[in-house]
Amino acid sequence: MPEAAVSKLLVAYSTRYGSTRVIAEAVASVLEQKGAQVDVLSVEEVESLAGYDAAVIGAPVHVGRWVREARDFAAGFAGELRAMPVAVFAAGIALARDPDKSDELATAWMKGVRNLLQPVAAAAFAGELDTSKLSVVWKILLAVIRAPRGDYRDWDKIRTWADSIAAPLGIEGASGESSGQRL
Repeated sequence: MPEAAVSKLLVAYSTRYGSTRVIAEAVASVLEQKGAQVDVLSVEEVESLAGYDAAVIGAPVHVGRWVREARDFAAGFAGELRAMPVAVFAAGIALARDPDKSDELATAWMKGVRNLLQPVAAAAFAGELDTSKLSVVWKILLAVIRAPRGDYRDWDKIRTWADSIAAPLGIEGASGESSGQRL
């Protein structure tokens, strides 16, 4: 557990069609209720980590790993992020097929970021696939691989994970162990 209490927390996310942004906002809401002052920003909006005591980073998974913007963000701020408690999450429609594989997929999807940042917790959540937002090429590709369509985000699981990471992130007043996967 971090030595000093968190006064300001960054929840940074990458998203293609908005689903991961909504997950990031739900995580931030729980952490705010725990007493943290939280900024929710896309990874593209973050210019500096000055003033932040901890971070949560989330991104969708495409082709078995975090999207490039999230990987670039983690690499670009790696030194600063390693100096603070960080939790990470991934969202992917693949979990709609087998939600019991979330820990296994969290490890596989975020192997690079795990090695880079050594997060205090990680999780993988089923995402949403709204084909009305996709290009024709993506629609065809997802039809070929028979990707499930719909919203598979488990809001109870997301809120429970967010609650569990408060103490490992150093949020004052939070207690308990992280039920997120320790990487």
